[in-house]
Amino acid sequence: DKREGRGEEGRRRTGRRTILQSYVNECCNLLDSLGVPYIRSKGEAEALCSILNYTGMADGVLTNDSDSFLYGATTVYRDLHTTERSPTVECYTMKDIHEKLALNRSDLIALALLLGCDYCPQGVVGVGKETALQFLRASKSGSQSTSDVLDQFQEWRNGSITEDDIESKIQLTVFRKAMSSPNFPQKEVIREFLRPPDLSSSSSPSSLAGDDTRLRHWRQPLLHSTQVMCHHHLQWPLEYTAKKMVPLMSQWAIRNSIRGGRRGKRR
Repeated sequence: DKREGRGEEGRRRTGRRTILQSYVNECCNLLDSLGVPYIRSKGEAEALCSILNYTGMADGVLTNDSDSFLYGATTVYRDLHTTERSPTVECYTMKDIHEKLALNRSDLIALALLLGCDYCPQGVVGVGKETALQFLRASKSGSQSTSDVLDQFQEWRNGSITEDDIESKIQLTVFRKAMSSPNFPQKEVIREFLRPPDLSSSSSPSSLAGDDTRLRHWRQPLLHSTQVMCHHHLQWPLEYTAKKMVPLMSQWAIRNSIRGGRRGKRR
C-alpha cells in the first residue's frame, strides 16, 4: 500500500532527525563545557556560517557543500583530512574566483539557476557548464554588461529584454532555453541566497542576540562537566580527562588575565 509506504518513510526520516538532533545536542554540551562559543541556526546553517564569514566573524566556512559562496562566504574550506602525519584541507576564496574566472556572487547564483542546485535541481534543460560560462562571459561584454545578470534574467521574464535586443548567439540560445521554463528565474531561490539570516533567532547559550562579543569570547572551560561527558561517552577516567584539561585551562587563564578582566569566568 502506497499510503503505508509513505508513512513508514516519514517515520524513518523522523527517526533520523531525532538521532541527528541528539548528536547535535551532545556536541553543544561539549562545547559549553569547553567554553567554546557557538550558534545553533534555526534556518539554513550554510547561510548563517556564510554570513559570519562575510562579516569577518569567522575565518571561513568548513563544508563540502557548494552553496556557501552563493550565500556570501568569502573563504570556503573543503575535504578536511585530519590525519596525524599529513593533515590537509582545500581552500577556495571568492577573491580567487573573481580574479581567475571573473565571476561574482550574482554570477554564481545565475550558474545555480542555469545548471541546478539544491533548490532547483534540474536547472535549465539543455544548458551545461560550458554554455553557462560562455553566456556569462558574453553578458559581461555586451550592451547589458553593466547590468547584474540576475536583473537581466528578470528583464527577460518581464519582457524588458526581447530576442531582438540580444546580441550574441550564445545569449540567444540560453534566453530561449530559459524562457521555455515557466518558473525561470526562480525568485524564491534568488531570495534564499541573498536574504541575510536572522542572527537574533539563533537558540543557544552562545547566541549572538545582537552582541557579537559573546561569539568572539572564549569562556572558562568547566572541568567537572567535561570529565562527566568524557567518562560517559569515551570511558575516560576522571584523572585522565583532568590531565588533558590542565593545559587548556591554563591557556584560558593566561588569555583571560591578559585581557585584563574576569568577564568570561563562570562558577
